[in-house]
Amino acid sequence: MDFIIQGIGIVGAILSFIAFQNKHHFKILMFKMGSTLCFALQFALLKAYTGMAMNIFEVVVLLTDAILVSKNKKTISFIIVSGALCVVIGAFTWIGYVSILAIAGGLIVTIAFGIKNPKYLRFVFFFGSICWLIYDIIYFSLGGIITEVFSLVSIIIATIAMFCKKNICQAEDFVEETPKEE
Repeated sequence: MDFIIQGIGIVGAILSFIAFQNKHHFKILMFKMGSTLCFALQFALLKAYTGMAMNIFEVVVLLTDAILVSKNKKTISFIIVSGALCVVIGAFTWIGYVSILAIAGGLIVTIAFGIKNPKYLRFVFFFGSICWLIYDIIYFSLGGIITEVFSLVSIIIATIAMFCKKNICQAEDFVEETPKEE
């Protein structure tokens, strides 16, 4: 059974990677929702019910946000209500202090949907990924661990690239000079 449970998480990780390789919003959304549903199922089988609930809720938020954006509607009030609902759902699925990680991860992802600036979006997602990574380690979700490590590395690389593109950093900042022999 453990092999099947971990396999579901690996499928979730693969779908997540595919999502971010797409250029079309609809395909990104579909693969991301598929990934999130895989993780919801995996968390249910791992008896990590707060993580399961947060992932199911994320699918609802993703769908609703996509519909609002497609109709050129403002999403700020939706994000605020969703954030509050996220906390309420977390309270109902509370199984101990470990639930704080899933609630924080879910809340951070929900807030991130309202951020349009990629720099700030990455910053917010970084902290959400840390919460989910710790939760995944505690419940031993291999697919979740792989996904969050990949996300964190991607965010760090994108941030470094952004700073370098703006000439904030130079190549010398990353390479140690070797002393010249005389």
